[in-house]
Amino acid sequence: MSTQILHQSHTGYRHVAACSGCDVRAICDGFYGDYADLFGEGEARPIRLANEAVSDLQHFTRNQQKRVHPRDIAWLDGATNS
Repeated sequence: MSTQILHQSHTGYRHVAACSGCDVRAICDGFYGDYADLFGEGEARPIRLANEAVSDLQHFTRNQQKRVHPRDIAWLDGATNS
């Protein structure tokens, strides 16, 4: 069972019809549980990017500048040197 299918079965996340044309579908879990049942799918819109569909989980965060809390620096240094 794939990680995405396992995740969806435990949380109830699911894609709706509008997701079929979405460029980030591969990295998106979809809508939470019964959202579509309660509110419908009418507000759902696919995300369209200029270039192509995204499959890299870090597509949006890879080049972000990160701020690390000073108390976490030692922990991060230890985690990266292990």
